[in-house]
Amino acid sequence: MAHIRRVIACGFLAAGATWFSTEAVASTCSAANYLSGTYGLLVGGNSLANNAPGGKYLAGALAFDSTSCTIYGANITGGNNGASTTQTVTGTYALNTDGTVTIFLYPADQSPAQVYIVGVSMTNWEAVGIETDGSAAATIDLTPQVWLRQPSPIYTNGSLVGRFAVVCNGLASYKNDLNYVYFNGQGKLAGRNPYDYDGSIGDLPYNGSYSVASDGTISGVLFANYSEYTFHGVIDAKGAEVKYIYNRAGFGNIVSCHGQK
Repeated sequence: MAHIRRVIACGFLAAGATWFSTEAVASTCSAANYLSGTYGLLVGGNSLANNAPGGKYLAGALAFDSTSCTIYGANITGGNNGASTTQTVTGTYALNTDGTVTIFLYPADQSPAQVYIVGVSMTNWEAVGIETDGSAAATIDLTPQVWLRQPSPIYTNGSLVGRFAVVCNGLASYKNDLNYVYFNGQGKLAGRNPYDYDGSIGDLPYNGSYSVASDGTISGVLFANYSEYTFHGVIDAKGAEVKYIYNRAGFGNIVSCHGQK
């Protein structure tokens, strides 16, 4: 098990990932050696605003500037209570005395800040944690897109290719899915959806299309029986992982998904 510096945030990160540099950075940023570079972001959980039944979901690419402890994301999709927009997000982050890192995110259309506390793995630099601002009972997952402190490549549809095992959770709707998805690298996908929806078990095939933006964010739509579903997310871990959230027409965001090749 990878050593994880955390007190509040809980999670399990597999040891053995070796593609990230551990070279120290001279910086006034207190968390410079914890979070640096561009990360795939996934947030999922229950909304607590006015006891609303809708969920809290976010996905996209966040850049952590280790010289200033600032954060920027141009294409972050999601929202609270079923709302779904794609917007710019800024933020800051700081190291806590117990080794955790506090993250403040400021979506363009929202105030006050969303606040998260995460623990960072010292072997693969993935960060996991929880939202602590009282607006949602949500978890956060951050995975580097490439090597620590190395620039991200220019992504294309060919950057998302191969067969992924994808687990989707919708805490507000009691929905859990295991998807096997094949992305062909040319904008087409095919998959199977073994699911458990409120105790009802099923298994349906599906097809769809997707596109990849230059920053590694992705968007797509499903066909036929699933035509009411669209998704937005991000590629990370050098193309070995994908994160996204599903939006269902008329319902808003319903599940957050994390897949591995």
